[in-house]
This record gives sequence, structure tokens and C-alpha cells, in this order.
Amino acid sequence: MAGAAATEAPPANGNGGAPTEQKRTVEPVDTFKEAMPLLRRPFTTQAVKFKVQATFPKGEPQTALCVTYIDARLVIERLNMVVCDKWAPRFDGNWCHLSLFELPARSDVGEGTGKGLVSDSLKRAAVHWGIGVSLYATPKMFLKVSDGHVKQAQSKDGPTLRLTPQGEARCRELYDGWLKMSGVGAFGEALDHGDVDDAQGDAEVDEGGEAPGGAPEAEAVRSEQDQVATAPQTEPTPAADAAPATDPEAALEELLAKKSTLTDLRVQANDGMKRLGALPDRRLRELEGAGSTKGLEALIARVNNAMDGGGASE
Repeated sequence: MAGAAATEAPPANGNGGAPTEQKRTVEPVDTFKEAMPLLRRPFTTQAVKFKVQATFPKGEPQTALCVTYIDARLVIERLNMVVCDKWAPRFDGNWCHLSLFELPARSDVGEGTGKGLVSDSLKRAAVHWGIGVSLYATPKMFLKVSDGHVKQAQSKDGPTLRLTPQGEARCRELYDGWLKMSGVGAFGEALDHGDVDDAQGDAEVDEGGEAPGGAPEAEAVRSEQDQVATAPQTEPTPAADAAPATDPEAALEELLAKKSTLTDLRVQANDGMKRLGALPDRRLRELEGAGSTKGLEALIARVNNAMDGGGASE
């Protein structure tokens, strides 16, 4: 079978045929060594999706932290494109064990129920093989109600914010800027899966979106590199009468400073997640969730597995 021979694909866009840069597609490869750089390649600006991850200030949100994510359909297409029939998932409860070629399976756990749980566990397991690691390197995006980028809405957990069409366009603009300035250099040219602007993608995604890549939480773990080039000029400022949002970085430092039998394991797990590009809030959440020696050892194993599979560049 052919190796990683690249061919030029026709431009794919949702602008009525307006000119756009050509994206590269590939032929399936025979070995994981050939597959790894292709699996890690980023996704086109039309393929990624966006959702609100957090709101500021708490109580009366006016600013939203938005993140990138991909749906399970895109993960499956990347696997089919690069490794063809040499991959197989096995689902066990909320775990997905994903095998490529003749290599041992790499596993991760999903969240949710039904189809959403299956999709989430597949996306998270795929990260261990490199799919979606580029999402972890995208900068944080802060959007404001006052700019028309997010709107107030009601969720099952109370008041929240949702992206407006203008906000989604802004997110795509920021992602496209990161892709051109940093993403291509770190991960290679985006692979085109045929997506166009406003493509429907996986029908399971609702207005609130689903967790990225497993971010990929790709909850979206992401590096803070290159924020100067793409982040808005102002950080969110809590209203004077609102309770300030918890500072995850300060909470993380406090947790790591605690003297206990778990300290060394926490530091090791935190260092590994940091190398993968995980932001403080994700690292804090993972460390708090792994509140025992066994849990931290499992977390360290997952981190090491992800790094062996080609984590995001430092």
C-alpha cells in the first residue's frame, strides 16, 4: 500500500466557491511510524466546532471562555483516512480500548450516557494515538455579551451563555489565526475531511455542544502558547457586586503544596499534564478527581500513554 503520499485536494469552503487555501489529504499508510504525524495533523477551520466552557462572573455571566472540540464522526474519518482498516475499538462500560495496527490498545473513559458516552470515550481514546492533540494547543478564547458574541441563556444548571452566530464566526477567526501562525508549524498542514462552513457534523451534538476530543477537554486541554497573537485584548473583569470566579491556578498551587503521601504523585501527574499542554483548570480537576494513590497512578499512566502517542509540543 502506498506510504504517506500527499495529494492536493480541491478547495473546500462554505463561501459559494470563494477562493481559499488548498488543504492536503493523504493515502492510508502501513505502519504506526508513518501514521503518527498524520494522525496528529490539525483539522481545518471548517471542521472544528466551538462551545462555551465557562462563564464569568459567576451569577450574572457577561463573558464566556470558549473552547474548540471535534465530534466522533471526525475521529472516525481521520482513522479511516490514515490507517484504513487497521483500527478497531472495543467498548467496556464507559471505557473505549482503541487498537491500531498490531499495537496494544490505548484506553480512556468517557462521560455521559448512551451514544454520547460511546462517542466521548472513543474521542478520548483517540487522543492517546495523537488525534486531536492539536486542539490542546489552541489558545483560550474569551468572548463578551457586549460584543454580540455570546448571549444569555438558561440551562439545566441555571443561567449560562451560548455562542451567537457572530461569536462562532469570531471563534473560527481566532482558530484560523492560530492555525496559520502556530498550528501548521507545530503539527503540520491541516487535513481536509471535506467539511464546509456550517456543516451539520454529528447529529448528536446539541446547542451546548459536547466535550472536545475527549479536550480532546482535546474539556479541551490546551497550551497557553501564542495567546498574544490570537487572544482578545482584554481579560474578563468580574462585576463589582459579583462573587469572583475561583482562580484554578492558585487552587492548583495550593493542592500541590499540601504535604501528604500523595504529594509526589500529584507533582508527577501535574508535570506530565503540563507537558501535554493542559491548562490549570483541567489539571486541578484531574488531580482532585484522582484522590488516592491508585487514582493518581492511573492518571499518570494515562498521561504517559498520551505522551508516548505524541502529545502537543511544548
